[in-house]
Amino acid sequence: MALSALATLLNLTLCLIVGLRLLRAGLEPDRRPELALAIFFLGNPFLSTICQGLVYGGLADPRLALSENTSQIVLGVGILGMAVGGAAICAFISMSFWSGSPWARAAAIAGSALALLGWAFEGLHEGFRVELVPGPGHWTAWAGRTAPMVWLTVESLRYYRMLRRREALGLADPVVVNRFLLWGIFSAATFVNLAADLIAHLLYTTIAGTTTELVMEVLKPVLFGTMIVTMILCMISAGTLFLTFFAPERYRAWLQNRSLARSAG
Repeated sequence: MALSALATLLNLTLCLIVGLRLLRAGLEPDRRPELALAIFFLGNPFLSTICQGLVYGGLADPRLALSENTSQIVLGVGILGMAVGGAAICAFISMSFWSGSPWARAAAIAGSALALLGWAFEGLHEGFRVELVPGPGHWTAWAGRTAPMVWLTVESLRYYRMLRRREALGLADPVVVNRFLLWGIFSAATFVNLAADLIAHLLYTTIAGTTTELVMEVLKPVLFGTMIVTMILCMISAGTLFLTFFAPERYRAWLQNRSLARSAG
């Protein structure tokens, strides 16, 4: 429990630092991709994780439980953070990987609408509650915030593969090439973390054999297992984020030397 909290805190701190750093850059003229990323980091990993931690922590320990009304408000804010973050990632991909592409712009608009309309539908018709079987609004919003991370993973790894070929010819900076790999790993870890919501619900209903009753003997192990997975993913996210934005000189030198050795070979 303490280790999971420490990993989450480390990842949150890095997301906040990176988000504020990108926000400062994104406020300058013609730096809209950085602004989109800043919105993502501050809305999705940072704000939403804090809100979910406050709500789900009460399920694991009744002493930390919020009142029903407060829990709905906090969870609603957290889900909104994820929806806005998903929309921001769609905008970032459209501007950075497919600048000027009509289909990418249309896909970004559709993805953003899916996340935000799903959030609105869930709030108006279902309410922001922790349900054993959430309604269609919840899963619409979930798809809207998860699909952009899959898209970002694909684009990052595609660019990594393309730049690897250029690096072999001495036409690409190995540090930049590695950054796309790190970004792809971070995106994949974020996607799996989002997918944990679906997996946890399916796992609970399968083991408990019910979609309506709350069986604490089943719920607690599922929550504990989810926390372990989240902890591992947070450590991966924190490591890749650190190396992407704050790579030590020794790490950069290692990448440069490795690239020279491959070229010589």
